[in-house]
Amino acid sequence: MRLPPLAFAAACVFLVVSVSSAVSAEGPADAPAAETLDGLRARFEAQEQEALKLVRRQYLSALEAHLARQVEGADREEAYLVLLQTALNLGERAKVYALGDLYFKEFPKGEAGTEVLRLQFLAKISDPQGLSEGAAILERLEEFRLETGDLLAYWHSLAAAHLEFDDIEGAGKVYNTILNFSFVKENRQASDYFSDQKASLEEIGKPFEDFDEKSLDGKMVSASLYRGKVVLIDFWATWCQPCMQELPGLVEGYRRYQPQGFEIIGISLDQEDRKGDLPNLRQVIRRKKVTWPQIADGQGWQSQLAEKYKIRSIPATYLLDRQGRIYRKGLRGKALWDAVNKLLAQPAEK
Repeated sequence: MRLPPLAFAAACVFLVVSVSSAVSAEGPADAPAAETLDGLRARFEAQEQEALKLVRRQYLSALEAHLARQVEGADREEAYLVLLQTALNLGERAKVYALGDLYFKEFPKGEAGTEVLRLQFLAKISDPQGLSEGAAILERLEEFRLETGDLLAYWHSLAAAHLEFDDIEGAGKVYNTILNFSFVKENRQASDYFSDQKASLEEIGKPFEDFDEKSLDGKMVSASLYRGKVVLIDFWATWCQPCMQELPGLVEGYRRYQPQGFEIIGISLDQEDRKGDLPNLRQVIRRKKVTWPQIADGQGWQSQLAEKYKIRSIPATYLLDRQGRIYRKGLRGKALWDAVNKLLAQPAEK
């Protein structure tokens, strides 16, 4: 018997709750008289999360009852996996550890062993007290003969977890471990990348070396102009596919967080055309509704700022705190917005 997917179950319950509420009431009684769109979105997102949490807890209980019925074979392994994932989604780390250990007692060489260890690993690195055990789990994962790229990704995420909890020294030790892998030693590209990652740790907490450059609209721009705000310095280009994939998220994030004290300065590595202009860049900025300042000297990789900050690949980012210090480098996606949220919650020093 296959278990019902959690996402489908959650969607059904939330849909029923939402429709029932809409039918039974003319309007939300607790809604502010002049609620903003962001406020409306945040309020209903919070309600959605509460509804989803309720479904997950019910699902967790049902899964535990399912296992207690002594089902066997592949169905039992699958039930363990879904139970572990659900417990992780609910933040019940201790249950993830315990269930994973029970799984290995029942299935010492189970087919799901790699995935169980992965879930235990994710639970460990979400807790500052569990970071040291995260490395031990990765050593066990090596026994499953993972692809080299997958294993490196796990170790890299462990370093990122140390950084998330402001453990710079711990992140450095993890990068030392990575740099000692034979594959990394023998691969120049991998060695350079992880060496750069380790070297970037030395910049964290230090004042950002500022610039004073003219933007596309002719205004002078520098990071110090935004002192007291959280600032993202974003090196990108319109020809860079990963950069363009990140752009919608940046536009949405800027719309959401700029009123709270968040700013972005874009530094484009687009190459100017024969007329000395940047038509592609201007078109993308207009079409994608990019409203933050853009610096572009049209020199591509030979850009003055790219050379100054030793940019080897893009997208490349510096995230600065309210005091103009480097908080993190290279953040993207969820990790970026988690860090922005954290910094915005901190008051500016007077």
